[in-house]
Amino acid sequence: HIPAFCRSTSLPLFTTILAVAAKVARPDLFPDLVDSANRQVSQAFLCGVSNVEFVQTLSILSFWRPAEDSRSWTRIGYAIRLAYELRLNRRARRPLPEDELAARKILNRERTWIRESE
Repeated sequence: HIPAFCRSTSLPLFTTILAVAAKVARPDLFPDLVDSANRQVSQAFLCGVSNVEFVQTLSILSFWRPAEDSRSWTRIGYAIRLAYELRLNRRARRPLPEDELAARKILNRERTWIRESE
């Protein structure tokens, strides 16, 4: 996705991606960005957000967490349960739609749930 699409679709995911990029390219910005992402995740939990982008956010924050952050397994567990709820483990119908954005959204769901080909 392009940055504008990601930001308009999911601010927590966009902020998380910025935090990870900062960890590599601008480590001085990482603590503030990851704190912002964590606050947005907390708000998403409170609001009951249930979408693919939230699964991606939880997964990324679990992998790229600061060393002192002990929430990784809780987040991974929630991401897995949410992924099953969203049926990300199910392969989408084929052929994909002709509309590029619709096809990308389907592939985004499939790529969030990595599995061996059938």
